[in-house]
Amino acid sequence: MYVDAVAEHSAKRLADAYRAYWDVMRADPPRPPSADELARVVRLAPRLYVTPDEPFPLKDAVAIIHPTEPLIAYHLFWEDDIDFPDDQEPADHEVVYVSYTPDGGLRGVYAYYHSHIIASDVAVARARDGRPRIDVQWGKHGSLVEGWQMLYQGQLLADMHRTYERLHTVGRREQDNPLARHWPRTYPGTWEQFTSFAVEIDLAPRLADGDMVIVTPWANAALFTHFLRYNFRPKTDWPPVL
Repeated sequence: MYVDAVAEHSAKRLADAYRAYWDVMRADPPRPPSADELARVVRLAPRLYVTPDEPFPLKDAVAIIHPTEPLIAYHLFWEDDIDFPDDQEPADHEVVYVSYTPDGGLRGVYAYYHSHIIASDVAVARARDGRPRIDVQWGKHGSLVEGWQMLYQGQLLADMHRTYERLHTVGRREQDNPLARHWPRTYPGTWEQFTSFAVEIDLAPRLADGDMVIVTPWANAALFTHFLRYNFRPKTDWPPVL
């Protein structure tokens, strides 16, 4: 049932997806977080760092707590993706996942980076007050766990270089799309500026009142039926640690 709902959503059959997601929610209702669960969401909330010239603000953030596994998914919705003004998704959906120990400490950090889920032990070791650092790619918002430069034999670093060179020299897709007429056409800065993640966005205050936090295994269904009034691309509910 849930797989079918996500398939309808991915195909942008949104009315059908809405009904199918509600079937999932009625069969396995979500619940609000307990005081302890909400405190854990805030205590482990990632610290996001963007470049000073990031063109898109963070529009929404929702935390999904897994009901039976020690996992929290922090769903991030940036105002758009520099390459996709035409995808009929008025937000760029990204995800950072954390796992935690029995006593509530940080155990693992995972992040969505352009269809891949990446992980880093460095992000756990260097977490400040138990909160991991996530660098956010300019304009495209790939989430980079701390230590990303050395991960996967340098493949992430190479991909970042390729993205920088393309955006700097060729520019974004859909250059003449009127929906993107006020967006930057190219990235004008240097590689050093492209990777200067100096501006912090703190998720903790956004989530502290619990209004954007829920407990359920069905993340996309909860986002679609309980939180967002705009379409988004469904992403992997949980990292492959289950």
